[in-house]
Amino acid sequence: MNTTVKSILNGWKNSIEKYNKLDTWKIGEQLSILGRYLRNNDDSKDIVRQVRFIRDCVISPNLNVNQLLYMINKVVAMAEASMKSVCLSLKKINGRIKLQGQGERFKGETMRLFDERIRFKGNMLLRNFDIETETPRDSRKVRRIVEKRMCQAYHRRNKRIDYDDSQRRHEHYWMKRATSFQLYNIGQMENVGSVCRGNSTHWKKEYDEQTGKIVFKKKMVYSSEEEANEAVKEWQRTKTHDKREITAYKCAICKKWHIGHKSKMEEYSDNENYVQKAG
Repeated sequence: MNTTVKSILNGWKNSIEKYNKLDTWKIGEQLSILGRYLRNNDDSKDIVRQVRFIRDCVISPNLNVNQLLYMINKVVAMAEASMKSVCLSLKKINGRIKLQGQGERFKGETMRLFDERIRFKGNMLLRNFDIETETPRDSRKVRRIVEKRMCQAYHRRNKRIDYDDSQRRHEHYWMKRATSFQLYNIGQMENVGSVCRGNSTHWKKEYDEQTGKIVFKKKMVYSSEEEANEAVKEWQRTKTHDKREITAYKCAICKKWHIGHKSKMEEYSDNENYVQKAG
């Protein structure tokens, strides 16, 4: 529940408790805000239903203030419980606890992208396409597809909201972040089973929540050695529990920089292709 709606409900609650009546100052504007909230929100159905009951009770000709106070207290308690559950909703992945972030927020859109039947050269599916390693022409095509899908998803969520110019700029920024997240999310190698990383360290072996399989997902890319070294310092500062040595290196596949743990892997060149063998 957003703070504006919560403030309106708390104001009505204080008015009833102090004066045993509803404060009708700005009642029209407050009802309009509740109406916009009911048309577009991210709360549970129970909370939205309760707010609708409160709105209907306020505009009814025979207002029962005791019933209204009871409903306000109930919905405020429901909203607080919902907020606590969100804050405590943690996922444990690979032995580490992570807060639900963009992966959870855009889970539906990611599944739709993974289900796309569009195919590229070599009969490649969209979810296996890595824009860092493919040709610029195909990469631009994939970027346009992802941008279009994310804009469609955003329109479905916010088609009833009117924004001014400043809010539009703000939402445009978040849309660019969502598109970047999805472009990073796709580009994986599936059906790898127990295969080792093999030909390069461009990928890392992970469990993919979207497909439920063990896959090779591409690593975070850094454009320069300095930027990668800064990422190494940030990792060492925030991941103090990780005692293994981590370093920056240039990838033989994408020609960009990654960071990773040092291992007993020996690289050698075979016909200008880098291959790794256990040392």
